[in-house]
Amino acid sequence: MIGVIPAAGKGTRAYPYTKNMPKGMLKINGKPLLHNTISIMRDKLKISDIYIIVSQMSESIIRDYFGDGSDMNVRLTYVKNNNLEKGLAYSVLLAKDFVKDYCCVMLSDEYYLNSNHDELAASDFHNSYITCLVKENSRIKEIRRNYNVVVDGDKVTALIEKPEHAATDILGCGTWILHRDFMYDLKKEFEDNVDCDGNLVAIMDKLCKRKLIKSFKLKGEYININSRDEINKANNITRTHLFNSSKISLIMIVENENNLAHLISDYYSENIIDEIVLVSRNPLGAAKEFTEKFGKVVVLPSPPSITQYGEKIKYGMENATGDIFIITPSDDSFSPKDLRKLLTYICEADMVVGTRTTREMIEQGTNMNTFVRIVSYLLARTIELLWYDRKVRITDVGCIYRALWKNTFYEIRDSIESKGPELITEMLIELLERRMRIIEIPVSYCNTTDEHHINLPNRTLGMFFRLVVLIGKKIYFKRKR
Repeated sequence: MIGVIPAAGKGTRAYPYTKNMPKGMLKINGKPLLHNTISIMRDKLKISDIYIIVSQMSESIIRDYFGDGSDMNVRLTYVKNNNLEKGLAYSVLLAKDFVKDYCCVMLSDEYYLNSNHDELAASDFHNSYITCLVKENSRIKEIRRNYNVVVDGDKVTALIEKPEHAATDILGCGTWILHRDFMYDLKKEFEDNVDCDGNLVAIMDKLCKRKLIKSFKLKGEYININSRDEINKANNITRTHLFNSSKISLIMIVENENNLAHLISDYYSENIIDEIVLVSRNPLGAAKEFTEKFGKVVVLPSPPSITQYGEKIKYGMENATGDIFIITPSDDSFSPKDLRKLLTYICEADMVVGTRTTREMIEQGTNMNTFVRIVSYLLARTIELLWYDRKVRITDVGCIYRALWKNTFYEIRDSIESKGPELITEMLIELLERRMRIIEIPVSYCNTTDEHHINLPNRTLGMFFRLVVLIGKKIYFKRKR
C-alpha cells in the first residue's frame, strides 16, 4: 500500500495563516501537520512510499523541509497539480499511475493524536472498495465543517458534505483506504462531467449504492485545521498530553550573588523545576555548594563575548535541556509561587508572560512606579495596535518572568538580534510575527534590596528609545514583507 497526501489546496479557509505557507506546513507543537501525517503513515500504516500532491506555491516549501523523505525513513515523491480549480478529487487522481493495489489517502490539513491507524492497517479493508475513517459522537458544528456519514452496521450508505443538518452524529475524517479501481471511477467522473468540481466526498457518495464502502471507527483525537482556533486546540491537546512528562528548566540570570542560595531554595521547594540553570558573569564560588545541596543546579558561566543581559538570556535557553523554559532574574523581584500560574496556561500558549502593571500586586517600595508602569503599558498597547490582527493582549513589554516551550524558542532564535534587555520585548514581537499564541498573566512584583542595583540602569530614557527603535524596525520589515 502506498500513501497519498493531497497538499495542493489554496488554504483559503485558514487565511491569513496560509498567506505564504501551505496549510500542511502549519506547525503543531513545533512540527508541521505534514510531519505528523507522514509519521502516522510510516509508523502505524507501515507505508514507506508516499506521494505528496503539491501546487506551484506549496512544492518548494514542502520539498525544502522534507526533501526526499530520507530523514524520516520514507520515500517521498512530489506530484504537481496545475489545475487547482478541479478540486481535491483531481489531486487524488494524479496518483492513479502509482497505485498497484490499495492506497491510503490522508489530507494534509488534519491532525490526529493517539489514533488507531495501526488497527485500520490490520483491518479487513481488502474486502471493501473504500474504507472511510469516521469519528462517532461528534458535535454538529464539527460535522458541518467536514462531512456526515450514514451507516448501516459498518457499511456506509451515504456521505454528505458539510451538511446544514446532520443526519447522524458520525463525522467523516480525511483518511480513506482506496482500491486502485476507484481511480478509474475518478477519471470517468472528470471525463463524463466537464463541470465536475472535484468534490471527493460527493463522488464517493455516488458509489455507496453499487460499491462496498465500509466505515472504520477512529480512536484518539482528531482536528480539522481550518483556522487559528483549531491550531490552538491542536497545540493544547498535544501539549496537555506531553506536559506531565516534560522537563522544566528554570533559567536564572545572575547579576548579584546576594541571597542567591535562599532564592534557589525557594524555587527548589516548589517541587516543579527539574533543572536550574544559573547564567553568571563569573564562575560562582558557591557553585559546588549549590549543586551538592540542591542537585538540580547547573552553573553556566557566560563566555567573555557574552556580556549583555539579553545575550545571557539567549545563552541560557540555548544551553538548557528542558522542554519548557522559565526565565527569571536573580534579584528576588518575582515570587516562586507564581511558577504555578505560568504553568497553568503553558499548554494553551506558545509563551506565557507575566505583567508587572497590576497595581494590587506591586509591593510597596519597588521601582515599578507610576511613570515606569505607564510607559511600559503604552509601549505594550502600541505593539498591540501595530499587530492588531494577531489578537493579543499585553500590558507590559519588559517583564522577564515568563514560560515558553523549547520549540517556541528555537522557532524564533535566529530572528532575535537584540543583545540588551530589549530582547525581552523582541521575543514578544517575533512570536506575534509568526502568529504564535501569547497569554499574559499578572504576577507579583516584589521589593528587594538588590532591585536598585540591578534594574534601574534598564529604566532610562535611552532604554525607552531603544525599545521605540526596535518596534519601528520590526514594523518596517513586517510591511516590507
